[in-house]
Amino acid sequence: MRYLLLLAGLVLSAFASEDPDVKVWSRIISDIRLEEYRIYVRDPQIRRLVDRIGWIRRVDRCSEATLAIESREYPLTGAECASVAKLANDYRLFLRDKGAVGAFFWLKSRPTILFSAPRLRRFGLEVDEEMRQYMEDLP
Repeated sequence: MRYLLLLAGLVLSAFASEDPDVKVWSRIISDIRLEEYRIYVRDPQIRRLVDRIGWIRRVDRCSEATLAIESREYPLTGAECASVAKLANDYRLFLRDKGAVGAFFWLKSRPTILFSAPRLRRFGLEVDEEMRQYMEDLP
């Protein structure tokens, strides 16, 4: 009986614990002030993370999105995504894509968050006060 209770506790705690990536993506997205959170994601791994954030509506076409998330493996190119603000999960992709307003990536086993102030202004977006510490003047 003791082992059954221990096993049940372990299973419940595994389901209750939330992936740190889910928490960070949720926080980053929520701190970008949007009227509606319609997110486009091509990367299957990030798509699974976004699907676990209950208040976000994921869309199937970039043209329907208010924000898109791109990855090194699945960059968002083409005219359909050109007018949509993007978040990148790679530093080099963030620097290269002038439509990327922010980034979340792991650097030396630590989560790193960056936002570009000029790019946010170009898309007419703002971030909450708590995220302003991650602002850079990247063109």
